[in-house]
Formats: sequence, structure tokens, C-alpha cells
Amino acid sequence: FSILLLPPLSSLSSSSAASDVYKRQVMLTSSIPIQRAFAFTHSISDLLSGSRGWKTYDPESDFRRMGLPSMEWRFCSLNQTFTLCSCYPQILIVPSTSTDQTVREAAAARQNGRIPALTFWSPTHEIGLLRCDS
Repeated sequence: FSILLLPPLSSLSSSSAASDVYKRQVMLTSSIPIQRAFAFTHSISDLLSGSRGWKTYDPESDFRRMGLPSMEWRFCSLNQTFTLCSCYPQILIVPSTSTDQTVREAAAARQNGRIPALTFWSPTHEIGLLRCDS
């Protein structure tokens, strides 16, 4: 865990000072060099080659890239037909201790079935980002 203390905006008198703050933020929040990040290593033509259309994004392979499933997280296929939540992907990642029945009950208690869903997992830092809409 790292704490980044930012100087007051009034002390950033030059663009190099602001650049130093930005570089420190990137260093502390990224485990890879920024130049290797997806946005810098891919182009839209890379993604669209082969005309895969809606199959361009594969949530299961993306989760596997993040090291999932794991001891703490599992794949959940309750949304295969988009009946659990119409705006969520067919494959969800849920805590491994949650049964399918628990997931169904949680979705029933939420507006439009929008349960908190894991969207990003850092295997290096063992921290995740869960999102949902009310």
C-alpha cells in the first residue's frame, strides 16, 4: 500500500513540476511501464481486423488474463441468456463462497439485477474493482 502526497496546486509553478507529479502517480499505480499499456500498444484497426464484431471482447479470456478464476473468485454462468441482468456480460465473476442461489437472490433484490460485479482484478496487488448500477 502506498500513499502519494501531492503538492498544493499553487506550488506547481512549472509544467515540469506537474509532469513530475504525473510520473509519480503512474509509477505508483501501474505495475507495467505506461508505454506497454493497452492504449499505447494497440490501435482500432488491430481490434477490428478479422471483422469479429461483437466477439471482439471476450470477457472469459479477459478474466483469465487477470488470473481468474482463483481461490477467492469463480466464474458464474447464470447470465448466459442475459436474464439475470440484460446489460451485464454472459460470464460474471463472483466470490467463490457465493452459491448460484445467493447470486440469484442478490440480483432479485437489486434494480434490474445489477449486482456488484468484478470488472478488474490485479493478481499482483490482489485487489479488485467491483461496479454496479442502482
